[in-house]
Amino acid sequence: MKKTVEINGVTFEIGKPVSEGHWTDRSVYECYGRCSEAKRSIWEFWARYILDTFRSGKFGVESYNGFQFTINAIVDWEGQQYQLHISKAHNILCPIITE
Repeated sequence: MKKTVEINGVTFEIGKPVSEGHWTDRSVYECYGRCSEAKRSIWEFWARYILDTFRSGKFGVESYNGFQFTINAIVDWEGQQYQLHISKAHNILCPIITE
């Protein structure tokens, strides 16, 4: 069973620690010539969630195809830095280990 945590009403799986986080600053509007209402709605939900919950502007579309996209973000939560990986199937929170 995977360990999870709920943050501001959203459940995240706790992922393996990473040595450094990464993110892109590309928006869903840059990825799709004609962005569907569904993609626009998903993007706007997550953009607002990340900004409101973590007060971070470090997020963007990591990968995409014609059907779906994933978002990566670097956030601070409870004194620790994390990388978020948000996809259709999973919301994963990975601690960033800086030693």
